[in-house]
Amino acid sequence: MRESLSLQNIQMPNPAARLAWLAENLRELPGSGIIYTLTVRDAERVTEWLKLKGFAVAGYHSQLQEEGDEPVGGSLREELEQKLLRNEVKALVATVALGMGFDKPDIGFVIHYQRPSSVVHYYQQVGRAGRAVDHAFGILFGGEEDDQIADYKLDQALIDALMSLRLSEQQQMRDYMRTKTCLMQFLEQALDDPAIQPCGKCAVCRQAPLFRETYSSELASEATVFLRRSFQVIVPRKQWPPSFSFEHYSDFKGRITEGLSMQEGRALSLFNDPGWGHFVRDGKYCKGHFSDELIDGCKQMIAAWNPQPAPVWITCVPSNRHPELVPSFACRLATALGIPFSPCVLKVRENAPQKEMNNSGQQAANLDGVFSIESTLLLPGSVFLLDDMTDSKWTFTVIAALLRQVGVEAVFPMALALNSPRMD
Repeated sequence: MRESLSLQNIQMPNPAARLAWLAENLRELPGSGIIYTLTVRDAERVTEWLKLKGFAVAGYHSQLQEEGDEPVGGSLREELEQKLLRNEVKALVATVALGMGFDKPDIGFVIHYQRPSSVVHYYQQVGRAGRAVDHAFGILFGGEEDDQIADYKLDQALIDALMSLRLSEQQQMRDYMRTKTCLMQFLEQALDDPAIQPCGKCAVCRQAPLFRETYSSELASEATVFLRRSFQVIVPRKQWPPSFSFEHYSDFKGRITEGLSMQEGRALSLFNDPGWGHFVRDGKYCKGHFSDELIDGCKQMIAAWNPQPAPVWITCVPSNRHPELVPSFACRLATALGIPFSPCVLKVRENAPQKEMNNSGQQAANLDGVFSIESTLLLPGSVFLLDDMTDSKWTFTVIAALLRQVGVEAVFPMALALNSPRMD
C-alpha cells in the first residue's frame, strides 16, 4: 500500500502494439525505471526498438556477452545497474536476472512488457517502484502471447503437482488483468494481507486510465516492420549430449568437431509472433501450405545475413507426417533464389515428435538413426538446410553432421520459426 505507487493494467492485441505504446509514452513516465520482459529475446528486441526511437535504454539479462563467446557474468550487469542508479538511462529492459539484490529507491516506473507467471513475481517486481519518490507507476501489459510463453514454461514442468501450481498461478494473473476491483486490493488479498482496503489511486479506483491505453497506428505499423526484420540467430551446438551415446551415429560424441559442425544459422521469426510468426502458424496448422510472403521474408533475411561461403543449393529436413510441407516450400525458395533444391536428406526411421520429449537429452536420443544422406543426390558447395521450426537445434545438428561427413563444405541451418523463447 505504498502511497506513491499507482497501478494500471493495459490489454494489448500484439507485440507491435506494445512497442508502439512504449515509444509513445515512455517519455511521460517519471524518472528512470525498469521494463520487465519474460524472455531474453524480448529484452533484446525491446531494447533495440527503443534505441531506434531515440531512448537511452539498455538490455539486461543473464546471457549478456561482451566481445567473444564467453558470458561475462556480473561485470557488465553491474555496470548497467550503475547506469540506472545514476539515471544515465531511461530504463533497463530486463528479465528476472535483475533480481532482488538490486536496490534503487527512486525508481519512477516499472513496466511489465508481458504478464509475469505469478502474483508473487509481479508483486516483487512492481514493488521496486516508488520507494523514495512522490509519484511512481506500475504498468502491466497483457495479451495472447503471455499465454503462449506460459504454456511453453508449463511444457518444461515435469512434476504433476508443480504443473498444477503453475496453472493456478497463471489463472490468478489472468484474473488480475481483468479485475474490476482495486488493483492493489487484489494483490493484497492474493498475498493474504490482513489489512485489505482500496488504494484510491489505481486506474480501477479512479475509473480512468493513468496513461492512455491507445497507441499510434502508424507506430504500430512501423513496429510490425521492425519485428519482421528481427531475424533470430541459430547458434551451433558445441557438444554432443553427455548423458548417452548414439548407437547408430557412433562418431557423434564429445565435442562437436569443426568437421561435423553446422554454421551459424537464422530463423525468420518466433512462432506466432506478429511479424512472420503468424504466417508460419497459419501455414503449418491451418492451410497446410506456406505462403509466398514467407518466400519474400526469407529472401530479405538471407540478404541481411549474407552467409559465407555462400550456399549454392538447398536441402531440407524430411517429415513422414507432413511429407510435402517443407520440401514444397524449399523448392519454391530455391527457385526464388536461383539455386537448385535436392532432397538428399532421407528419413529412414520413424520417431516421436520432438515436442513430446521432456528435455534436450531426450530430444537428441530421439534422433538416433532417424536420418541418412542419399549421396547420389548431393550437390557441390555450401548448402542451406531448411526446416519449418526449430527448438533444441538437435535435428539441425545431427543432419548437418551427416552432411559434413559425406563432404558437404558448409551447412547453414535456416528455420521459418523458433518454437521457444529464451528464458533467463
